Amino acid sequence: MRAKEIIRYMESLQDDEQRQILMGFFKTGPGEYGEGDEFLGLKVPQTREVVKAVPKDFPLSEVTELLMNRWHEVRLCGLLILVAKFERLSSKKLEHDTAAIKGRDEILTLYLQYAGQANNWDLVDLSVHNILGHWLLLPTNLGDKDYKIRLLDDLAQSPCLWKQRMSIVCSWKTSQMGDSSWCLRYAEIHLHHPHDLMHKAVGWMLREMGKRVSMNLLRDFLRQHAHEMPRTMLRYAIEKMPEQERQYWMNTENIARNKDGVEYHPLRPFLPENAKVLFLGSFPPQRKRWCMDFYYPNYINDHWRLEGQIFFDDKNHFVDVENKCFKKDEIVAFCQEKGLAFYDTSTAIRRLQDNASDKFLEVVEPTDIRGLLSQLPHCRAIVTTGEKATETVCTSLGITNIPKVNTSVVIPDTYNITGDKILLYRLPSSSRAYPLAFDKKVEAYHQMFKQFL
Repeated sequence: MRAKEIIRYMESLQDDEQRQILMGFFKTGPGEYGEGDEFLGLKVPQTREVVKAVPKDFPLSEVTELLMNRWHEVRLCGLLILVAKFERLSSKKLEHDTAAIKGRDEILTLYLQYAGQANNWDLVDLSVHNILGHWLLLPTNLGDKDYKIRLLDDLAQSPCLWKQRMSIVCSWKTSQMGDSSWCLRYAEIHLHHPHDLMHKAVGWMLREMGKRVSMNLLRDFLRQHAHEMPRTMLRYAIEKMPEQERQYWMNTENIARNKDGVEYHPLRPFLPENAKVLFLGSFPPQRKRWCMDFYYPNYINDHWRLEGQIFFDDKNHFVDVENKCFKKDEIVAFCQEKGLAFYDTSTAIRRLQDNASDKFLEVVEPTDIRGLLSQLPHCRAIVTTGEKATETVCTSLGITNIPKVNTSVVIPDTYNITGDKILLYRLPSSSRAYPLAFDKKVEAYHQMFKQFL
């Protein structure tokens, strides 16, 4: 079989109606990203059937003729032939085989030589991860890891949009194989790329990295960059997250406003409509201390261990011990079921020292606490666990007598939907710095929950 035979056969399948559809779909008009691309009107499964019929020993020199062809589908056929050849040489059995390594290197070299012929997003996306992406994690005679990084850097810095896309979409395969480093490196490089197609590609690869490797790595990346990511990129990255978490990451306005030492609250208030208890802390710790994107995120704070012990007789019920984080999804579902609301007494603060202590927080903007209560018709108590939060609540709500630990006071002129007075209840801090044994804290928290839930 020769390339010319393949081309003639594919041309015989031309479908003018489908051709018009594809030319519109792949933006081939003047000034569009696929300007000038020509289609036969074949669907991808048709092209794959052609590839299946190509002999395994089909020469690379013949593939070159396909890659240089005017027709989009013929070029795709050439790329998929390279994919099939590469995959046959990449089995576990052949991973370290000398001849297989040589063959893979030859295919990779040819692929990169004609990379400019993969001049639309489908041509890149259907080939690059299975050739370049897989090659990155396989033995090669072409160079070490630094060589591989330089190779991808050249693609990322190319003026060609499609080569730039190759540098990030190839990480689809590396993430599938458990290596997040390629995705994270080139997602950061392309963070401010001007083209929507790259926004989608980066977001997609980040999502795949989170799915295949670690959602916590994805969250770490978002903590650093969500506020500066293009909205499309961010939406693609968080697409498979639970609704509430997606809302959190899309709420980047406060994160972006942080300047002059002032931090604005990074979380939305968590206010289940059935909430009977509203926990108000002072302000979240610095992000470097977070292990999840929810309230009480510091792994060494015992709030969620206390609730686990009280409600499930297991202090680690909400703890992922192996990954040293909390089980956010279970926590959120539990709080919604029990009617527990969360926010903090400040919407903006300034940290006077680089630590997690409330003593060194300067309140810049206090929270509109009555505004929160207006959204919680069944609330019976505001619960605080620290001196700073308690003092701020008292100041905001006109409470003259600051309650001592394990006591409560009535909030003046504040009632719930049944006409009951709402209380301010003060608990011991769940921080391990607070000098009280864990079992004593369990007893104190248990008494509060018995009273209000």
